[in-house]
Amino acid sequence: MFGRIQKQRQDSPDTERLLSLSQEIAHVGHWHWVMDDQNIIWSDELYRIAGVSRDKFTPTVDQIKKLVHREDLGLLMQGFQQAILAQKDYEMDCRIIRPDGTIRHVSCVGRLAVNDDGDVTELYGIVQDITDRIQKEKELRLAKEDVERAYAAKSQFLANMSHELRTPLNAVIGFSDMMDKELYGALGHPKYKEYVSGIRKSGEHLLDLISDILDMSKIEAGRYELYVEDLDIEDVIHSVVQIMKGRCKDGKIKINVDMQTPNVHLRADRRALTQILLNLLSNAVKFSSADGRIQVQCFGRDDYVLLRVIDNGVGIAANKLPYVMRPFEQARVSYTRDQEGAGLGLAISKELVELHGGHIYIDSHVGQGTTVSVRLPYNAACSLEDQTSFRQNGTRGLSL
Repeated sequence: MFGRIQKQRQDSPDTERLLSLSQEIAHVGHWHWVMDDQNIIWSDELYRIAGVSRDKFTPTVDQIKKLVHREDLGLLMQGFQQAILAQKDYEMDCRIIRPDGTIRHVSCVGRLAVNDDGDVTELYGIVQDITDRIQKEKELRLAKEDVERAYAAKSQFLANMSHELRTPLNAVIGFSDMMDKELYGALGHPKYKEYVSGIRKSGEHLLDLISDILDMSKIEAGRYELYVEDLDIEDVIHSVVQIMKGRCKDGKIKINVDMQTPNVHLRADRRALTQILLNLLSNAVKFSSADGRIQVQCFGRDDYVLLRVIDNGVGIAANKLPYVMRPFEQARVSYTRDQEGAGLGLAISKELVELHGGHIYIDSHVGQGTTVSVRLPYNAACSLEDQTSFRQNGTRGLSL
């Protein structure tokens, strides 16, 4: 860790010039102090870093102390003393104040030399001006804080707007549904019924978009809560398929469930699992043509449950697969079938699967269809406890 200074031949003028040029480029200067001497030897670059001239500044211990920022002087001297006592190399950062008042950040690295008796006789090392690096780090930190504040403000805004957005939409959907069903008598002209039906469908679509955006915001902010309970996965699958049957019927799409392993139970969040399957089935319907086929499969493996949603739709191009699970990304295809949405379905599904400790995979070929596979652990609570971001214990209200 430390060595002896040995007398060496004087470097040639060319070598000294190259060394000086290299130090100037790297903003690194070197110093050497024989402890019996009052003065410390500095290289030219060290004078430039300190903002002093060789003819007006003599580098002694007292003079150097005057350059060091008073808040850093104590730690600097303590570091030197400990290095001498322990006879080991040392490294520390500090601030210096130039005669013109500017502050520079420097990094000091040094070594010791001892004589045959084991006494420290010389100290030598380098000093690098790291002010630009410190400034860039500060700028990056401030930029990061600005982004985090903006993101927090956005999340807070969406959270606050949740009630304000959903309440009027629920009223629009509810009243238009009553009018569509003519609960209090006929509307009169047939066009009224057509318009009311359009209002209801538009309100439902807008509510779905808002719900997706709010859910994605909660997930990104780490505020989405999983409520883990015992589930019969077959019940969840059939309830989701029942919800989707209307859309499948409108598109003349056949959907069936294939429980490869019956009676599969797991501990998971029912709402999240339902949303995952709804999103996957919605995508399958959206990208299937008339007379298409969709199949939901379930396998009970030793360590996990495997769910598959398979369609024979338009498929996804290979160059689009890496991006389709990013928020607001949509795979553009030549065939379109009312492909509305914010592009959040797969992104939300991916996040919810990973919150459970699972994984999601997509295999797709253009013109042949898509298979989305979801692997979930049998006990999501155990997976949550393994994540460093969880804040509560227990099986209810596990917050991430």
